[in-house]
Amino acid sequence: SIQPHLKSLFQGIVRINVFNGHIVSFQSSVGEVVQLSDPVHVTERPEVWFAELVQIHKNSLSELLTKCMNSNSSDKLDTFPSQILDLSEAIAFSSIVEKSIETKSSFFHLKEMFQGKLHSLTRQNTFESNLVRSKKNALILDILRCLDVIDDIAKNRVHSVSDWAWQKQLRYYRQCECFVRMSDTTFGYSFEYQGCQPKLVY
Repeated sequence: SIQPHLKSLFQGIVRINVFNGHIVSFQSSVGEVVQLSDPVHVTERPEVWFAELVQIHKNSLSELLTKCMNSNSSDKLDTFPSQILDLSEAIAFSSIVEKSIETKSSFFHLKEMFQGKLHSLTRQNTFESNLVRSKKNALILDILRCLDVIDDIAKNRVHSVSDWAWQKQLRYYRQCECFVRMSDTTFGYSFEYQGCQPKLVY
């Protein structure tokens, strides 16, 4: 069985779920389950189906990102993996900040918007599962970082997206592909599953 070896093969996958000889989903150490967009047929050639699993699990996360970014649902925390929720918010943050810079909008209103998001996420809900609480905590830490970035670009009076105070930030984008930028460096987002891991405080 490959199950005992998954931790050494993947960053965030600790279990694969098999139904009728096909891998249909995978899950993290905290029980977050992600459905594959296409089942992977388990054969007697593990090198073949393992390579297929690697690619399809990335494709599945990419498709979930598209759905998450297009969704106006109020139950995103129950629907999407933590990694996709965080990535979606990071892409939205880059877009909103750059639009504010280009239109000379007030950074004060931008900060108010993210403070509102923070307030919404920090409200107590006694019926939340541990998994939803973990997802919330990850988003809260990301929003705290966003607020720090807003303070920094406001302090440095950023007037252009090419200004260093903005360029030095780790920025996420989604066009045809998902990619990450910092300064003049650009690299593609790999979509390797990271699980729902606790984050360090920024």
